[in-house]
Amino acid sequence: MKYQLQKVCEKDRELLFKWVNDELCRGNSFHSEPVSYEEHCEWFARKLADKMCNMYIYYYQNEPIGQLRIDCEGEIGCISYSVACEYRGQGHGSNMLQLAEHEMQGKVKKLIGCVKYDNIASQVVFKKSNYIEVEEKDYIKYCKEIEDFSLSE
Repeated sequence: MKYQLQKVCEKDRELLFKWVNDELCRGNSFHSEPVSYEEHCEWFARKLADKMCNMYIYYYQNEPIGQLRIDCEGEIGCISYSVACEYRGQGHGSNMLQLAEHEMQGKVKKLIGCVKYDNIASQVVFKKSNYIEVEEKDYIKYCKEIEDFSLSE
């Protein structure tokens, strides 16, 4: 398969640490300060143990090129994702959302992504993926019902 998600496991800690401190990733994050390795390890252990957290590495042609996290609360899943810098602008964000929708079908009814106003690339990804846009004070919220979703090949 050309595109796929694999559940995050302990071996992915270092890769996620590398990606989390990417300059653009930090700038697009709601907590934009650099993340120390100690903070990352504590966060990673919490997320790995959290049954309401679905973390994945996104692979393209067997190469890990992005991460996707969906934190669930009731029937809502909140999406956070990033693509490694050398693969940005190639449509991977849209592919990741499509895979996320398929993965979360039957687990949640709605997916939500919150995007900063200056993060134009992610805004384009959510719009292209037919998410409904809701402007909030500090960010744009993108929502999509997924209960009737089916993955098209």
